[in-house]
Amino acid sequence: MRIRIRDFFETLDVCKETFHPNEDWKEMEACILILDGMGLIGIVYYKPYKEKKELGIVIRKEYWGQGRGEKAIRGISELAKGNGITELIAKVFTKNRPMIHLMDKLGWECYEEKLDFKLFKKTL
Repeated sequence: MRIRIRDFFETLDVCKETFHPNEDWKEMEACILILDGMGLIGIVYYKPYKEKKELGIVIRKEYWGQGRGEKAIRGISELAKGNGITELIAKVFTKNRPMIHLMDKLGWECYEEKLDFKLFKKTL
């Protein structure tokens, strides 16, 4: 597995073609493409959220459970820290148990719980 860090403007067209991004993706400040031998299989990014930066991640379902999300989140956290960002937040839907487990494993703190989602934060 290869993970390459690219500038947002170099990767937006690739993301649009592959993942049909939603409105959130228009605000991405930085991203990491998740690649394998067949090409693009996912993306992890951060975007503005109030005075903070919010993490987002999408990986094709057939690649779940292989450690790619963990490596990508670690990578985007390092990139954010290198860009002077001191904290990331993430909104995880309550039914997404694997992602909640991953947030816990990576040391993210759940600081708010709603009916449908949990908010996590990580000091970098």
